[in-house]
Amino acid sequence: MSPRILLSLLLLCTYFSGYGQTAQDFLAKGAAKVSQGLFDDAIVELDKAIALDSVNALAYYHRGNAKFDKHAFNAAKEDYRKALRLNPNIGSAYFNLGQIAFRGGFYLPAKEKFDQAILYKGSNANFYYMRGMANHELGLYTAAIADLDQALALEPDYYDALAQRGHTKAYLQDFDGALKDLEKAIAMNANLEFAFAYRGYVHLKLEEYTQALEDLDEALDINEDLAVAYLYRSHVRAALKDKRGAFQDMASSYDDGWEEDDPITW
Repeated sequence: MSPRILLSLLLLCTYFSGYGQTAQDFLAKGAAKVSQGLFDDAIVELDKAIALDSVNALAYYHRGNAKFDKHAFNAAKEDYRKALRLNPNIGSAYFNLGQIAFRGGFYLPAKEKFDQAILYKGSNANFYYMRGMANHELGLYTAAIADLDQALALEPDYYDALAQRGHTKAYLQDFDGALKDLEKAIAMNANLEFAFAYRGYVHLKLEEYTQALEDLDEALDINEDLAVAYLYRSHVRAALKDKRGAFQDMASSYDDGWEEDDPITW
């Protein structure tokens, strides 16, 4: 067979490889590739689904998931919004929009999206956990505790929620309750850097500076880029009159080890 004929056959095979497939076929392929972690391939398939059916809400939703997992958060945000305009009943799309807003520091919009997610699926512990996080950042500590209580009622071994509840209790001056939650979280997961950082904060507030330093050092041993641990350690060092160390830690708290290539907008 001549090279020219072979090339023509290959081109025809490429052309017809998607021939006869429906938007649902491409949607199924794209969703499967998202679950396999093949995000670029997923986007290719979902683009095809959308080209055939531009009002397919699930195609936009799954493409948003692929972009979310690629950390292309602004692009994911637009896909989720499009999906919800077409079908306002996709609870996970609200949740993922909330996560994007939270990551960008837009805590009130994040809370509003978590509110909507919970309306559609009130039995998901993650939804309450993230709303608790948003409420904490908004200074709504009592509401945050209520959300974290609900997350733990749904999933008693949710050590992230337990650690966050301990952190929030400390902001309400319930230091005994905070320590109990944080010690339990650490017993569940000895590599939970946030729990050590938050326990360090409790010891800081109790003026137990040696214990605070031990916990904050441990948090940074686990994750050297943990900004909140540097922030709290800077306060401990300032209390101990270690001005140089406090300054260095404060500077490190503003650099969490990565920068967004495409800063999140809202």
